[in-house]
Parts: sequence; C-alpha cells; structure tokens
Amino acid sequence: RLPSAFGFIDPLHSTGIAHNLIAIERTVLAMEQHWGTSSLQTTLHEHEFLQFEEFLVSDLMIDTAYKCMNSPFAFEVATMLYFAAAIRYEENRLHQN
Repeated sequence: RLPSAFGFIDPLHSTGIAHNLIAIERTVLAMEQHWGTSSLQTTLHEHEFLQFEEFLVSDLMIDTAYKCMNSPFAFEVATMLYFAAAIRYEENRLHQN
C-alpha cells in the first residue's frame, strides 16, 4: 500500500510525495527480486510494516513541531529535526546504491 492509502501527516513538511516514492521503490524492488516466488508476499508485508513504523516516527516528529508553534525558535528546531532525519535517510539511500 502507498502511504497515502493508510494515512496523511502534513502538507507543511511535504511528507506525502517522499513516502509514496519510497513505497513505490520498495514495491518495485520486491517485485523484481521475488516475483514468482513464495517470498514475495512476505517481503511486501515486511515493507508495509516498515512503512507504517516510518509513518509513526514522522508523525511524532511533526506533532512535536506543531506543539512548539508558540515559540518560533522551538518550532524551527523541531522542524530541523524532521528535515535532518529526512536528509540522513536520503544520504543512506544514495550510499546503498
């Protein structure tokens, strides 16, 4: 399932496009590696679980940012944490390929 099919987090942090692209990439890779085998369904379920866990972590970070909105400095710091995590994820992804 694509992330937008089971939840929506926040347009301010632009989470939707990135989560959908990651889900598509994982699904395509799983199909390439496991098509026609009994492991395909298991792999897709593992990806779905991972996606849900990532969704919850993103939600927690974004919720923290919104709780800090009364303080511009705190909101900025909380938002930086989200984007630092997103950048780190992308850096790790690039080094895996």
